[in-house]
Amino acid sequence: MLADDFFTIKIIQNDAGKSHARLRLNADHAIFQGHFPGNPVVPGVCMVQMLKELVETSLGRSLQLEKAPMIKYLAILQPAQHPEIDATYDMAELPEGKVQVSGQITDAELTFFKFKGIFHAQS
Repeated sequence: MLADDFFTIKIIQNDAGKSHARLRLNADHAIFQGHFPGNPVVPGVCMVQMLKELVETSLGRSLQLEKAPMIKYLAILQPAQHPEIDATYDMAELPEGKVQVSGQITDAELTFFKFKGIFHAQS
């Protein structure tokens, strides 16, 4: 879990499968000691995990990534330059407890990450 350590949720709004969250990054997190010292950059896998945890928070259940046919990293996310970011995501329930998610992480006009994928209930 990265929530409440690597990032904190300042606000989260859910409305009919569409969600928006305002997040604050922890620029002092230990991850940045290795990625990269003196020039911290949010690892791509952390962006995927943040989105997963936001979807879990919105739905109130644990999920596991099943497949992600589209993951795009479009800009470098540096916590010192972008301490607060926005995540927007759409969720659609599928059969067998699966959830289709389309989302992105942005700051104003700058998009860092785009995602389309399917999660399933964690067993």
